[in-house]
Amino acid sequence: MSGLPGSSPVTDWRRVGFMSKNLVYTSLTERQIVPIFTCFSAEVARWMMPRAPYTLAQARDLVLDTVEAMALGGHIALAILSRGSVEFLGSVALNGVGQHAPEIGIWLKAEAQGHGWGRETLGALMAWYQKRYRPDYYVYPADVRNLPSCYLARKMGGSVARRYETVSQDGILLRVAEFRIPPVVVR
Repeated sequence: MSGLPGSSPVTDWRRVGFMSKNLVYTSLTERQIVPIFTCFSAEVARWMMPRAPYTLAQARDLVLDTVEAMALGGHIALAILSRGSVEFLGSVALNGVGQHAPEIGIWLKAEAQGHGWGRETLGALMAWYQKRYRPDYYVYPADVRNLPSCYLARKMGGSVARRYETVSQDGILLRVAEFRIPPVVVR
């Protein structure tokens, strides 16, 4: 597969599942509505484009919209679970499936941050994805004030390709460093 737009038929990504050393990844489903509502807090979403859901109905809409996007083939969104306890830890997503530079993003609930699971998750998703497509690089936008996110991008080999400002869904001015992360080595 070349990894270029239009190079393959649309794939429904609603039934994806794989594991890494400490984590399990499964396609986002309605089962994650309550965990997303309780874990995707304003604190976690502070420097991100999307708004944390204020109500269970908003969390439901967020998940159902995501599931619909996965059915259309251009978006992959996965729940991140602890391999041992199956505890919900967060979510990782990839937009622009099949394109030369898909965008990758991650969030972890507050209690799951600082354990190296962000790096493990990005590496696992990139390796899994690269068995299907050959991206030139991954785009990883991060607000410059979100130091752990910028650090993660650099640990993954990323470098800043451009900077820009945008406004989040919560009306916060974001100062974005857009990283380019090279593909991982897949064995």
